[in-house]
Amino acid sequence: MHAFGHHIDAYQEYNWLVGEADGGSALPQKDYDELRRKAVRIHEEGTRLYVYWLNTSTGMECYCVGPDSKCFCGHSYKAHAWYEVETRKVYCRVPGCKCACFKYVNGRGSQFIRCKCKHEHTDHRKKDGRMGACSRCDCKKFDSHWRCPCGAVWGDHATVFQSKAEREAAGKPVENVGKGGAAFEAACGGITRFSSLVSGVDRIERPLPYTDRGSRFGQTAPHTLVPLADDFAQRMVLWDSASDVSAARHANMRRRQTSGPRIPGALTAPGPATA
Repeated sequence: MHAFGHHIDAYQEYNWLVGEADGGSALPQKDYDELRRKAVRIHEEGTRLYVYWLNTSTGMECYCVGPDSKCFCGHSYKAHAWYEVETRKVYCRVPGCKCACFKYVNGRGSQFIRCKCKHEHTDHRKKDGRMGACSRCDCKKFDSHWRCPCGAVWGDHATVFQSKAEREAAGKPVENVGKGGAAFEAACGGITRFSSLVSGVDRIERPLPYTDRGSRFGQTAPHTLVPLADDFAQRMVLWDSASDVSAARHANMRRRQTSGPRIPGALTAPGPATA
């Protein structure tokens, strides 16, 4: 079972660091090892990029970009250069794609916003991943009349990349969801909690119980959860709760294992789970 779990962890790590950037063929080991070194360095130095789709007028983080969030080029954030923490030129790494920097496209599954010309964003995408004129009409540039739940139109938003220092100065969360390992942290975009996936306007109108009351890892958390009308938000809150409990349990295990000689007859705690 341990070997089986190790293989699952290895697969997840590869998926987080590489995504579809390998073009369908596994990266050479030396290239993958270099990616892993970059992820570890980002983790140790605290230089991860935090990525959001933000209302440029109000500063509201309307949507949090995650590893699987899509760019206009059609590829996920994790398939982009998440390690470009200094230049913030998070270009696409998928072979043949010339996308210069990740730009979040609103949508889920097969449903994405349309251009004001009423055609799909994919109709504005060139074969090399860059955006341009519509292939189905004379529209020269993608622009949408779609209105965000925050009330502003699509054009009043932008994909932004922030550093840990910038977010800390603004009093915004910078933790790593579930105290996960370096691989997930480096390429997880703006996710700090499971409830990061709840839209920004929902957080303003109805602050999430448990998460938005400062009940983070290492602090006392309320055990009573206020029911939410939004089932998705409720699930994310419950996952945050479970994540905190699990992280605290593993931290206690590590402390017991490193806190002096073991008392004769005392139970030995199992080893910590692999991050």
